[in-house]
Amino acid sequence: MASSTGSSSSPSPIQKSEEEWRAILSPEQFRILRQKGTEGFDLSLWVYAVFPDPDGRRTEITCAACGGHLGHVFKGEGFKVPTDERHCVNSVSVKFIPGNATSSI
Repeated sequence: MASSTGSSSSPSPIQKSEEEWRAILSPEQFRILRQKGTEGFDLSLWVYAVFPDPDGRRTEITCAACGGHLGHVFKGEGFKVPTDERHCVNSVSVKFIPGNATSSI
């Protein structure tokens, strides 16, 4: 990951207690990011959310800075894309920031 100065170093890990995370995150964000929850879904729209991938395994996606749960990568489900992967990321775990802005957690 490149920083605004152009270096390619990884971000420093963010160290907070669960109480500190609870104070700055909404209850839904805390449940998903810290307790590895998932967002609710309408079964008629998200059929894949209720079936495991073919081999019963998935890969967890976590934040490199804080270790929060972001979602999962499912492989081998037969999607006609070069990687045959499905990335299921909880939208509550994503904050979009313009390229010229700075943010703090």
